[in-house]
Amino acid sequence: MSFNGGKGNQIKKPLGFRPEAFCVYYQDWQQVPKTANRPSEKYLKTIVNGLKETYNLTKEEIVEYLIKKNGVKEYYNSSGLI
Repeated sequence: MSFNGGKGNQIKKPLGFRPEAFCVYYQDWQQVPKTANRPSEKYLKTIVNGLKETYNLTKEEIVEYLIKKNGVKEYYNSSGLI
């Protein structure tokens, strides 16, 4: 099966191509909440482990990084992060 690609050109559809399956998501960025939900301790531990493993950051560097993030700064203090 093919469809018209413009100017009379016939272009074959890729296997599994269904134009109705494509989703377009629109977000009005003026209405994004200014605060985030509280991340769970398990989630934060996963993030901390990833930062240690990937970037070889110290505990102090990780705390300095995370404490500035929405959802963390509202619910945690620097001594309660790690």
